[in-house]
Amino acid sequence: MTSAPIIGTPISRRRERHQTNVPTFLFTDIEGSARRWETDAAAMRLDLAQHDRIVREALERHGGKVFKTVGDAFLATFEEAPSAVLAAIDLQHGLAAADWQGDAPPAVRVAAHTGEAEAREGDFFGPSLNKVARLLSAGHGGQILVTLVTAELVRDSLPESVELVDLGVHRFRDLQRAEPIFMVQAPGLPSAFPRLRSVETARNNLPMELTTFVGRSAEIGELSGLLDHARLVSVTGAGGAGKSRLALRTAAGILDDFPDGVWLIELAPISDRDGLASAMVAAIGLPETPGRSAADALEEFVRPRSLLLIVDNCEHVLAAVAELADRLLHASAGLKILATSREALGIAGEVTYRVPSLSLPSEDASVPLDDVLATESVRLFIDRARAVQPGFNPTAADREALVLITRRLDGIALAIELAAARVRLMAPDEIGRRLDDRFRLLTGGSRTALPRQQTLRALIDWSYDLLSDAEKTLFRRLAVFAGGWTLEAAEAVGGAEPLDPLEVLDLLAHLVDKSLATTEEAGAENRYRLLETVRQYARDRLLESGDGTDARERHARWFLALAIRADAEIHGPMQIGWLVRMDAERPNLLAAAAWLRETNPEAGLELVAALNWYWHFRGRWEEGAEVAEAALAASGKRRSRAYLGALQAHASLVGRRIQSALGNTEIEETLALSRELGDDHALGMTMWGSAMIAWAAGRYDDMDDAVREADRAFTSANDAWGMSLGAFLRGQAKVARGDMTAARPILEEAIERMRAVGDRWLLSQALGVLASILTYVGDMEGARRASEEGLAYLRKLGDPATIGTFLRGATWDSIYRGDLETAQEYAEESISFTRLLGSEGELAGSYWVLGAVEVRMGRLEGAAEHLAHAEGVFRRNGSMAPLANTLDAIGELALANRDVKGASAAYGENLEIRTGQGDRRGIGHSLTGLAAAAQARGEAEQAARLLGRAGRIWDELRVTLPPPDQARTDALIAASRGALGDGAFERAWQAGWTLDAMPVTG
Repeated sequence: MTSAPIIGTPISRRRERHQTNVPTFLFTDIEGSARRWETDAAAMRLDLAQHDRIVREALERHGGKVFKTVGDAFLATFEEAPSAVLAAIDLQHGLAAADWQGDAPPAVRVAAHTGEAEAREGDFFGPSLNKVARLLSAGHGGQILVTLVTAELVRDSLPESVELVDLGVHRFRDLQRAEPIFMVQAPGLPSAFPRLRSVETARNNLPMELTTFVGRSAEIGELSGLLDHARLVSVTGAGGAGKSRLALRTAAGILDDFPDGVWLIELAPISDRDGLASAMVAAIGLPETPGRSAADALEEFVRPRSLLLIVDNCEHVLAAVAELADRLLHASAGLKILATSREALGIAGEVTYRVPSLSLPSEDASVPLDDVLATESVRLFIDRARAVQPGFNPTAADREALVLITRRLDGIALAIELAAARVRLMAPDEIGRRLDDRFRLLTGGSRTALPRQQTLRALIDWSYDLLSDAEKTLFRRLAVFAGGWTLEAAEAVGGAEPLDPLEVLDLLAHLVDKSLATTEEAGAENRYRLLETVRQYARDRLLESGDGTDARERHARWFLALAIRADAEIHGPMQIGWLVRMDAERPNLLAAAAWLRETNPEAGLELVAALNWYWHFRGRWEEGAEVAEAALAASGKRRSRAYLGALQAHASLVGRRIQSALGNTEIEETLALSRELGDDHALGMTMWGSAMIAWAAGRYDDMDDAVREADRAFTSANDAWGMSLGAFLRGQAKVARGDMTAARPILEEAIERMRAVGDRWLLSQALGVLASILTYVGDMEGARRASEEGLAYLRKLGDPATIGTFLRGATWDSIYRGDLETAQEYAEESISFTRLLGSEGELAGSYWVLGAVEVRMGRLEGAAEHLAHAEGVFRRNGSMAPLANTLDAIGELALANRDVKGASAAYGENLEIRTGQGDRRGIGHSLTGLAAAAQARGEAEQAARLLGRAGRIWDELRVTLPPPDQARTDALIAASRGALGDGAFERAWQAGWTLDAMPVTG
């Protein structure tokens, strides 16, 4: 049974003096519980149940709240520190007084610390929790330990019989500062214990950490795991990545694993092989013995021992370190070595661990600010900035600058620290703006640091100076790549005199080994890249060498040839592969375009023409139009095929970007030049662009003419892909007129042609149009299949532009099936895709569709907001067909709000737009909307006439209305018939049917 508490009311008498809002955390666990389980599991099971009851009762009796249990450990929080200490004494007395199945009571140790922590979902997080956990692990069974802050809070509140024994200052694993520790001594409890298991009790020469260690918890765990199984682990990575700090922090966490010590050997001051063994002997503290070499003394020392050597900064004496490490590892089975170096030692049994950059914040502005501030690179910047500017407290206004700085510095720890040191002199946004000259900006590191760690340039100079001449040449030339490269590209660009392309693979491997270049898997082949900071350094060296112009010219030629190959194959079965590759090479392609504009305008035009379809497939209309415009401006309007291709690209990209007729200004010029050069394919493409612009502007007669001309041109050129596009255009022209019956077989023909060609992107477009046709003729299952097939193709292609458009069609299919919940999901997903594009018109189209769904769901406030946004964009861009569609939904919204006048105005305006465009199908919808408004005004006869006129349109077009539209029409007919009577209704209906036009009323 448990004993009574040893105190009565001393806390309440002094409550006011020691009141604090900061919690006290108390942790307990059983020392040696694993051995008890192994020796007598049955007894341990019974004892553990009793242990849990005694501990929990004692904690709760003194006001403690247990927030977590882990195995035999209890984690509790107290509002007052004295209560925590008294609970600890109480539970130790209770454990000592109870009867146990085992030979002795469980050896329970207790630790307490008072400090702030973050509460989240019933748990607590933060440094205070880390501190009490480390303190607990340092104690012994039966012992109660508290930190200085807790000791000060309880000193005057404990009974006179309870003492606080000062155990001195101790430093614990993973904690930055040393900490005064006290033991709680109470009557009836043991008083003699071994020394605490702190860092000081283990044999080592690890330096005290003077700055906060930020992040890297995953890396520490991974590195510790490697040391469990390997005897030589080399930590590699770029200069300034934090290799040494990571190795030291990892070693501090595993001190107990090495009874004979953990020893740091710093090799930066060593310049030759002879000094290496002597440095190790000195670091361990071995006496010098005359007549015996340092290497022999070292081998004799390590042979019988279990110890860890941390060999730091090996790269400049790599061969000597490798030779000595191999000798020592063969001499001692208990020795492990943790090396840090820009490259691996390269000996048997070595396991390498490359230090990644610190985690980076997202560039997405929608990501919460707290998530940005929580990334390792930003946390490091803030921590080091506060060291020089204690009041530094970043706000939302600093978000963009923090993201820019940490991302442009690639998460390199030293570079971020050097940038943060500038906060004393300039704001974060100014630091970000000056990073183009980062080697002048990022200087002034700690005076006590190694010389190469005091400036960013000196850091990379150290690595560069260790390269061979051939390695230096390739390294400099690689600076012309933007965003990475393949081996094939490196051989073409970097393998010029004095190098041979066959040398490049080995040289590149050496640069990767030396952590100056990185490699990453990208599908079937590896890609390589330079971190941006390293690339800027290499660029400066390239300019100094005088080789820069030739290297950039080779780079531009290579990527022009790549783009031309891609353009020739991007419409076939290799489409996905080419799109993925062009995505990876996009920075290089843009860099090549910029260079060619300045040096070879004709080649620059060829590149623009070759990239046209890539820009379309990826929805990069803004980017493509800008690059095309710049290339055209630099070309002097030469009459060449390259000029024609770039002009076509610009016209089509502008038209797609703004969804209006503004791109029409170049159509006549491209048409004339196509005919002048006798290029039927170019003529067909020009007419395709003309047809699309005419469609966006609602000029359907012009669209028909353009489609016929495109079809003739592609057929003349015997262009299989072009003929499939021509069939598609013919079907689209029928759809624009509302003639769904005629459109269906044409689209089915186009789809078969596209399957044969292998163009998944174009096939998805045709399937989307076919889905709309099938929806309108009532084949809902066929529409669903066509839509799902097309969407599946687009998802594989990863094209956000067309996925967004496609999802709008899928939304309407769901509406027509009456599945409004699915329709809403599709509409919202469409917004998420089109938002990625930065296209105002595309995003407005998705908002229109979402607003239309919300009207039908009765969510009128959201509908009003989304439809108003779409309407404003379409009016501003002059996009009349989308505006008319939006006005349909605005009319429905007005009727739902009983705003009959507003509904009449919306339907009346879109009737005028559609009449001007010759959009008979759209006119039918407008007339039905006006009939609904007339019915709401009580004008049943006018409603009947309008419905009769709409009915004639549907009859002539042979269109079966989708079920929701048909149900709406039927309800209006029934209401009008009910108000007028059968005879009057039929007369009004026939009057509307026989009219060639209806006045817009309301």
